[in-house]
Amino acid sequence: MSLSKKKSRPITVNGYPFRFQVSTSKLDEDFNFSLNLTVVRDISHGKSLQVKGLVTRDFWLDFSDGSGYEVEKYPVIKLANIAEIIQKAISMGWDSSPNGKSLVFTTTNDQFFKSQT
Repeated sequence: MSLSKKKSRPITVNGYPFRFQVSTSKLDEDFNFSLNLTVVRDISHGKSLQVKGLVTRDFWLDFSDGSGYEVEKYPVIKLANIAEIIQKAISMGWDSSPNGKSLVFTTTNDQFFKSQT
């Protein structure tokens, strides 16, 4: 699997180049988006890492009611978070070089963004 260079961003982890892309699902009934993170090695067309289970809200839907703003509802995926999840996947045995099925890593906002607070 490969990611478009226009729609993805590069990141280097432990000296290895990767590319990642964050996409969203449609709004659910509570006006939340599911965030999908896909990571691949930049130089090979091997297995991808797909991170599922992250949720955010649409800030602009809540903007008019500033009193209810809670920063935890609007997480921002930082490069440090992506590097951490790549390192965790590698330590769990993810090998990004050969072709094959993607590794699907399911997490939650609490687990993924614990280092941001």
